[in-house]
Amino acid sequence: MDKLKLRESSLDIYAFIMIYRELLEGSFIKKIYQVSKSDFVIQLNIPLTGQKKFFISLTKGIAFYDAPRPRQPSNLSLLLRKRLSEKKILEIKQINFDRIIHFELSGGTELIVEMFREGNIIIQQDGVIVFALNPREWKNRKILIGETYRPPGDYDPLSLDLQRLSSIIRESKASIVQTLATRLNLGGEMAEEILYRMGIPKDNLASSFTEIEGIYKWMRKILELATLNNAYYYAETSLLSPIELTHVGTPATRVFNDLNDGIVYYLEHYPERVGEKSQLERRLESQKRTVREYREKADLFKNLGMYAMERLDFFSKLLKEINDKERTLSSGSELLNGTATVIKIDKGKKSVTVKLGDLEFPLYYNQKATINATRYFDLSKQLVNKALSAETAISNTLKEIETEEKKSTKRKRNRYWFESYRWFFTSENLLVISGKDRKTNERVVKKHMGQNDIYVHADVYGAPSTVIKTEGAKPGDASLREACQFAASMSRAWSAGVASSSAYWVYPYQVSKTPESGEFISKGSWVVRGKRNYIFNLPLELDINLIEYKGVTIPMIHPPFEENRGGGKAVRIKPGKTSRSASVKLIASILSVPVEEIEPLLPPGGSVVVEK
Repeated sequence: MDKLKLRESSLDIYAFIMIYRELLEGSFIKKIYQVSKSDFVIQLNIPLTGQKKFFISLTKGIAFYDAPRPRQPSNLSLLLRKRLSEKKILEIKQINFDRIIHFELSGGTELIVEMFREGNIIIQQDGVIVFALNPREWKNRKILIGETYRPPGDYDPLSLDLQRLSSIIRESKASIVQTLATRLNLGGEMAEEILYRMGIPKDNLASSFTEIEGIYKWMRKILELATLNNAYYYAETSLLSPIELTHVGTPATRVFNDLNDGIVYYLEHYPERVGEKSQLERRLESQKRTVREYREKADLFKNLGMYAMERLDFFSKLLKEINDKERTLSSGSELLNGTATVIKIDKGKKSVTVKLGDLEFPLYYNQKATINATRYFDLSKQLVNKALSAETAISNTLKEIETEEKKSTKRKRNRYWFESYRWFFTSENLLVISGKDRKTNERVVKKHMGQNDIYVHADVYGAPSTVIKTEGAKPGDASLREACQFAASMSRAWSAGVASSSAYWVYPYQVSKTPESGEFISKGSWVVRGKRNYIFNLPLELDINLIEYKGVTIPMIHPPFEENRGGGKAVRIKPGKTSRSASVKLIASILSVPVEEIEPLLPPGGSVVVEK
């Protein structure tokens, strides 16, 4: 199965809001469901349209999509209902062209959804935060109860004039693509597309860039294209976009004429949703979906029956006119002076479907109005009975799942995004990520390194690219040293069996993909220019212990700290001759965790447990 990108970009969110704003604004929030740790479904009541399910995922994006909902609401969903139910959406907007959506609701309430990193849901009442899913504090902003919400960026790139745009670009020390993607917050895809359409090499230095008007022109052009309500899916590069991506170099695998259809395709083929679910879980989802469909159709036919019973004279006249005009009747024909419109006709079955306002009525025009109305009630009862049978099947499937879970001795947990790399949290609680191979080395820098982060590399050829995610804070000496020690330990120095090594750290603008004249930079490698801040005599040793992250216990490998953050058992390892597989089994046994939790953590080569 093709894996799609893991979350919507700023451009995706911009396009969605621009296309569907009129539908969302003026609607009322009814119920809120939590369908997974980071995914929610909001039941909206939209005037003239009826109910619609609005999907918000902190790690994927937004769409009109009815994700499978739990039988019982979670405590979080009940809390959100208490704060938000019956609120009217007065305005929806994107903040600073970032992955942040702001809902202005009635009664002075604001709902803010952040969809970067682990994501966040924030509720403000009269300008003051009253709820935050993930409370956080940085040097220049706080997501805490009692504070006022501030976005991470200070300006909206879409509101910049040519002079300000020129100033930002020319003052940047990074490449032009990095500057557009991070300093201007356009994101990687949009930045690359702009430069490709302009015919500009993306690794050119921003400071020497002169075609500012061209950037401005193509920014506006791409924003315009994004609102045409299309979606382009590129299987080979795992991308879904509201615009045609010419820089990809291949035509789109699939084109959707509705952006939401493309996003729904993305959600239904999302790796976490499809690849990791058992056959029983997929059967359960299908059964639940079937029950919902039966009950929704049953309610519809019941409402049609009640409507028809209350207006029998009107329907009698309607049926008489249909019979009188049967020979000339066709799709689009208007009846009763334009009160009703024919949208479907089958003269062989003597049936016609007419539209009255927002309702559609299938009618048999060779039968009386009372018989047609009674038929709606009969259909409603049949569908209710089918729903009851399907609910019995759900009960049986739930029993099978419970039996399978009891048989299983291992419960798979959800993996966090950073576990795709080597990682740890420093003693100052800053996330450090490091590549495992050429592909992840490339991704660590291209996808995850922001302009305020720190790039770290061991003074060893072929060592992994390592990034300290600062989250806007200034890392202290402890974090810098720990990240350097981690980078050195995860390099070839470990498998060489040396006792110590060295590493250095630099700023992101010093890291480039542009080689010197006559040289070539391979995938996963980077050119570092300017002063390198070296740290020497770093001991090659690492600790492994269990930590709590978002309520889940996970093992973490890291340079030794003064205190054991997780408490309980901890293991210290150094380079050694014990095979990797034997070390994994021993450490897993000491920490009482499955071997598959430990295997991805260890550095390359042999190890020896020196302390536990």
